[in-house]
Amino acid sequence: MVLDFTDGRQSGIVCQRCGKVRDDATSRRGRNSRSRGNAAELVVARHLGGKKMGPLGLPWDVEMPGYARLQVKKLATAPSLRFVASELARIGSGAEMPGFVWVEPGRGGERLIVFRLADFAERHGLPEVEG
Repeated sequence: MVLDFTDGRQSGIVCQRCGKVRDDATSRRGRNSRSRGNAAELVVARHLGGKKMGPLGLPWDVEMPGYARLQVKKLATAPSLRFVASELARIGSGAEMPGFVWVEPGRGGERLIVFRLADFAERHGLPEVEG
């Protein structure tokens, strides 16, 4: 709903539910963040030979059938291990190994992937120890 305020406030779009005036800068920032995140998911899927899952409401963004399900986050600072562990728990376990990918902002930013050690060892086996 567009309203034109006569008491000196700016005109703009007002939420019918809460009555708050929409801030265009905040709205634009949110759209840009979403598109950057979607682009990061696509880059990760292409690099790993996986499939971007899209807006299916799943707790993972990229799937490598028979191998891994990955949650991709593009964040300005590295996430805490507690946050990563909670994201891995949301994905759950099953035929595919849950993983977390952190993408650093900017062109050529660092991309790190995290798997639980137990999940990785279960799929790849323990190395032979010589000695």
